Formats: sequence, structure tokens, C-alpha cells
Amino acid sequence: MKSFIQEIIINNATPEQAYKALVNPIEHSNFTGAMAENTDSMDDDFSAYDGYIIGRNIELIPKKRIIQTWQAAEDYWPQDHYSEVKYEFTPHPKGTLLKFSHDNVPDEHADSIYKGWHEHYWDKLNAYFLRE
Repeated sequence: MKSFIQEIIINNATPEQAYKALVNPIEHSNFTGAMAENTDSMDDDFSAYDGYIIGRNIELIPKKRIIQTWQAAEDYWPQDHYSEVKYEFTPHPKGTLLKFSHDNVPDEHADSIYKGWHEHYWDKLNAYFLRE
């Protein structure tokens, strides 16, 4: 299993806006272009990217932190294995500094998942907030 950390500036977004974009299903669907069924409640299940991602909210502190279990619909992803993602939001002069970690990713998926966060989340979040 592998783990990684990423730090991203989300331009033009407050920590509250960045947090909401990740937990609110309408905003999540708007910035990704794919169906999301997220909740903003602890211990609730969520899905994103038309069911490609499923998991459960473990900790939700509005404007500050999200911790979730996370599983991808990938070939050879262990059926009952969940990794863990953590998002931490801090105000930044350009918007929000997002400190992100993803732990316990199956080795054979780590590189593509690492790149996928940039392509399917961070780039799209920045584009989303530039439009507003």
C-alpha cells in the first residue's frame, strides 16, 4: 500500500467555498461534470464520478477538514479495501491552500490515482472557481 500528500492552491475560493464544493452533491457535480451523491453528514456514504468513487464521511469540520474512506471502481482494487483521504483547508492570499493526503492506496493504482487527483479534482476546482 502507498500513501501520498499533495498541496494545492485553489484560486479565488475561500476555505468555505472549497469545502462546500467537495461535500455538496450539486456543486461537486457542477465542477466535475459527473454525478455525485455526497452528503455533509458524518458517517454517511457518498459517491462521485458516476459511482466510480464510493466511501464514507468519517470527519467533517466545515471550512477546515474532511476525512473520508475512499474506494475506486478499478480492476484489481481489493473488493473490501478502503483507503483514506484527508482534505485540510487554510486561507491563502490567492484563495485556499488545500493540504491533501491519500493513504493505503493499492500499489498498482497509486500512480494513476495520484495523477487523477490533479486531472479530475484540482484542475477542475481551479477552473470552476475562475468561472464564478
